[in-house]
Parts: sequence; C-alpha cells; structure tokens
Amino acid sequence: MLSARLQRDDIALYNTTVALRNRLAGYTRVDNPADGTEFTANPEVLNQVKRFKAQLDMAVGKLAALFDADCDRIKARSAWDWVFVHDFWGGKEVAKVALDETLAASVPSAYFAKIQCDLAQKKCGRTYTRYASGSSFLPKNLWLKFSVTSTNVPAPYKIVWHVDNHGDEASEHNQLTWETEPSESFEKWTSTAFKGSHRMICRIMKDGRMWAETSHIVKIAPGKWWKR
Repeated sequence: MLSARLQRDDIALYNTTVALRNRLAGYTRVDNPADGTEFTANPEVLNQVKRFKAQLDMAVGKLAALFDADCDRIKARSAWDWVFVHDFWGGKEVAKVALDETLAASVPSAYFAKIQCDLAQKKCGRTYTRYASGSSFLPKNLWLKFSVTSTNVPAPYKIVWHVDNHGDEASEHNQLTWETEPSESFEKWTSTAFKGSHRMICRIMKDGRMWAETSHIVKIAPGKWWKR
C-alpha cells in the first residue's frame, strides 16, 4: 500500500513534471498531434522548448523539498509557489514572514516588513499610481519604485532586495534571479523589461540573519522592450 505522502495530488503533479523533464532531456522534438508535422522545426519554437526544459530542471530541484522528512503543508505550498508564482500556492496559508529554521528558533515570528510598488514613466521620476501585488498585467517600458513602508524589526538593520523572474525572455538575458547587497536603502527601482509573472522580495537583515521577509508580484504583458 502506498504511503499517504505518495498518494498526494501534488506528488502526482511532481511526477508528471519529472516525466516531462526526462522526455525533453532525451529529445526535444515536439510534433503536432493533429497532422504529425514538427513544431520544433521552427528554430524559435525549438529554443522555447529548450528554455522550458531548463525551467523544468530548476522546478524539479526546488520541489525536492516535498520529500524532506520534515516537509509539512506550509513548506510544500511554498515550494509550489516558487514554481507557479500564484496566490493559490503562496497566499492565505503561507505566512508573509518566512524565516529559516535556525532563525525561527531564535527570533520571534512577530517581526514583519511591508512594501509597496509605485509606477513611473522614468527612473527616479514622479510616480503616478500604485500597483497592488499581482493585480493586473503591466505594459513593458515602465519603471517600478519599490519602497519599504513599515517594519517592526528594531534598528539598526540592512535591507536586501531579491528578484525572482520567470519566463523565456528573462532566461535569455540571464536575469532569472538577482539581488542587491545589504544596505540601508528603503527604495529599489526596476523596470518592466520581461514578460511573465515576477516576484520582488524584500528581506530585513540584522546581525547577519534574516528577520523578516515579504514579497510583491509583478505581472508583465508581452511586447517590445527597449533600454531607456
């Protein structure tokens, strides 16, 4: 009889993800099921399939946490949220303050951070509206001003801004993830350069450890981007 863990729906989804990754690792040809013609005869489509395979590799690695002995519902949802970047996995049941086990043992979970995102036509320019997390798709060529609005972490502390991008455009430019050095800056400017759903994460660091973390989802529509 299978264990309860192996009968979970998300484990079935994981197994499907692994099977798809293994299939593309063997060969990347994809045919049209209607007429048998090869989709990947088009170099652009072939490159998309190869990038998809690279994303699956990262997802499988992240989802290995599902099989940890101490994996609970919150940790499993957090792993899937990294893959899908969607409130279904990351909302409601997952606490905004995400501390690692060592930190959680020594720092009260009551510490928090809040951020907001404002839109501007140019970097460091006047902002004209606020963008709620994941609320709508933004066009390319806008500037985003992220600001820490409040935290109850006692000063002094440092702030780290971390970005997780998703999609083929970010992958092509080697911009799937990046972060700043710890600093005292309460603001971070970035732009809507790559289509897809992306996450800006703000971490409050003190004594060399993370005390609080929060994130903001940015959805960007397809379109042409040019560097200003």
